[in-house]
Parts: sequence; structure tokens; C-alpha cells
Amino acid sequence: MVGTIVHQLTDDVTAQEMEKAGLGAYYTDHGNGVYPQAAAGWPFNAAVLAVKGDPIADLQEDLAAEQKVRGSNQLN
Repeated sequence: MVGTIVHQLTDDVTAQEMEKAGLGAYYTDHGNGVYPQAAAGWPFNAAVLAVKGDPIADLQEDLAAEQKVRGSNQLN
């Protein structure tokens, strides 16, 4: 769901706009496509997800997992 939202927001963005936003390297590698990765650049790993069958609960769990990863990366 989050990837779809990001895709919709960046669908008509030009390469120059991506560069201006500081996403030039990302655009070079992935274009306007959504490539899920951590803020530090590590590719997404589905092992951090828990699926409960409720879209709202699943999204909240996914967001909580992202925050846990960010916190542990700051300690390293």
C-alpha cells in the first residue's frame, strides 16, 4: 500500500525534479519505480513483516517494524 502511494506521488516526476529533491542516484538505479529500501539504502527484507489479515493492523505492524529497524541501525 505504501509503495502504491509513493508510485502515485512520483508517477509524473521528471528526472530533473528527482535530482533537485536529492534522489538523483535513486532515479539512476530505479527510475520512477518504487524500490523498497530502508532509509540507509538496504533493500527491503520481507522477514520483518507480520501479516494478521486486517489491512490496518498489517500496515501499522509494518510501520512499527520499520521504526524498530531504524532504531537498531542508529545504535550501530
